[in-house]
Amino acid sequence: MKKGKTPDAQRMWKFIKYGKTIPKGKLIPKLETPCWNWTGAINEKGYGVFHYDSGTFKAHRFVYEYLVDKITEGLELDHLCRNKKCVNPEHLKPKPHIENVRAGINGSDDQWQRKKTHCKNGHKFTIKNTRITVRGIRVCIKCAVIHGKKSNERAKAKRKLMVIAI
Repeated sequence: MKKGKTPDAQRMWKFIKYGKTIPKGKLIPKLETPCWNWTGAINEKGYGVFHYDSGTFKAHRFVYEYLVDKITEGLELDHLCRNKKCVNPEHLKPKPHIENVRAGINGSDDQWQRKKTHCKNGHKFTIKNTRITVRGIRVCIKCAVIHGKKSNERAKAKRKLMVIAI
């Protein structure tokens, strides 16, 4: 996105509502300014989107680059206010993806991950059913075994096809 005061870029202001509307139940850091809520189009993940110069941009990224500076490659913007519709540059902090993920839903590292008692398939995280990867990620052993069996079955079927083809 080119920085400048083009009429197309100026359209963004009609989609910004100034106020402090923050989703309930979220840990909010002490911020000096209220959220600027995006009232334009919203994508399937809840972030504002803006059409500019025959392209579509996430609204918070567009506003940040328009008012502050280009976002360094490899970084993404963390919403310090935990409000996905907020485009206030003072509430946005460029971070590497892993740090942004760790900031997570509760705004404090990966506490929300640690609070999970079951994997996505409903298996309970216990000492016997959980292993920790080198990267510190919990893995459900039951799911890993199921995945491994399915992977082996696919490999066997592929080898059979190769033998038949020869």
